[in-house]
Amino acid sequence: MAQPEYPTSDDAPAAGHFALVYLGAMLAVTVLASALEAVVGVPLPSGAGAVVPSIIAAMLSGQRYAKRHGAIPSALPSWRFGMVGTVIAFLVSGAVAAAMLPVIPDVRSDLAVLTDLAGIVLIVAAFYFAVSVLLVRQFVRIGAKGVLRQATSA
Repeated sequence: MAQPEYPTSDDAPAAGHFALVYLGAMLAVTVLASALEAVVGVPLPSGAGAVVPSIIAAMLSGQRYAKRHGAIPSALPSWRFGMVGTVIAFLVSGAVAAAMLPVIPDVRSDLAVLTDLAGIVLIVAAFYFAVSVLLVRQFVRIGAKGVLRQATSA
């Protein structure tokens, strides 16, 4: 069965909205992970804490975009937003990590180990950046399509 065609728009999703939702999702995932480990004794995989906030922020940004424009972002704005959203996620995560340095002393010793492995850390960060661009781009479009699908079925 063929996928329905949705209208597209050349406007980009709002970066400020993405940043606020990303920060809220990051804090919510952190609280959820702490509660899960405290209550059940099962830790949330560390990769989930890095990826889930981007997915949540991208989907909600896509939904907001579709409600405002009645369309999904076209290819070029989607890729551009994937890049912008990933940069925002890196900056917000870095700012939160920097704010935690004085509060959580164990972080400093972890960072000392990372400086010894700078080349590997750079490769992993580049790989994560590329995956994050793809995730943000895809989930913005998925969020927008979901809103449009609901609008056409209602």
